[in-house]
Amino acid sequence: MKRTEELFDTIERFLSDTLSASERADFEKELDANPKLQLEVARHKTLKTVLQEKKLVSFKKELTTIGKEIEEENKNAKQNNYRYIGIASAIAVIIGVGVLLYTNLNYSNPADALYSEYFSPFPVNNEVRSGVSKSLENIKIAYSKKLYDQVILESSEMSDTLFTDEMKVYLGNSYLLVDQEKKAIAFFEEIPYKSGYYEDAQWYLSLTFLKLGDLQRAVSYVKNLIEYDGRYRKKAIQLLEEILELKN
Repeated sequence: MKRTEELFDTIERFLSDTLSASERADFEKELDANPKLQLEVARHKTLKTVLQEKKLVSFKKELTTIGKEIEEENKNAKQNNYRYIGIASAIAVIIGVGVLLYTNLNYSNPADALYSEYFSPFPVNNEVRSGVSKSLENIKIAYSKKLYDQVILESSEMSDTLFTDEMKVYLGNSYLLVDQEKKAIAFFEEIPYKSGYYEDAQWYLSLTFLKLGDLQRAVSYVKNLIEYDGRYRKKAIQLLEEILELKN
């Protein structure tokens, strides 16, 4: 399957439901029979969602900044009752508009924007080791180029003995980025406590459950990271505060 501009346009029209009835029927027939096309559609869907969510994250941050500025003005305005009433009204308007815009955006669950804010793909280790198989080398190259569908296809031909903990983190990320969260979870959960990649796996497990809207399980993994007291501790504390705020 060639990744052409025409193909991308068709996928975008499919996702936005602007194909004609016959075009949609033909596309869905091909989609059912073509795993590579399924992965391509999943990638486009993920990218579209992430771009939308980043706009929401930016809006929320701006809203918070404005709210804090008005709060400060509020403190300085208590000697002037008329001004105080005006500022209180402004706060109410900002909050009302913010809630309206937030709730009218099309997100699958309230944690989507938070997931988008904290998630970034696990960085690839470009170190070249002697004795590394061609399959592993190809997977690392594809992963570094963000060709996550290719990573998954390459891994399907690998021997189980080649699935190192590092490779499981790459594969978990790849499945997460094409909306196959259950498979991502399976790879992350295989990484043992004594592994040098255990903390990475726990971080991505917390984000995976956040993406799924399972805040309770996301919190359990975040708390585990805080207790582990490693390099993710600071981010885990921040994420825990935001999840708890989201739950309230």
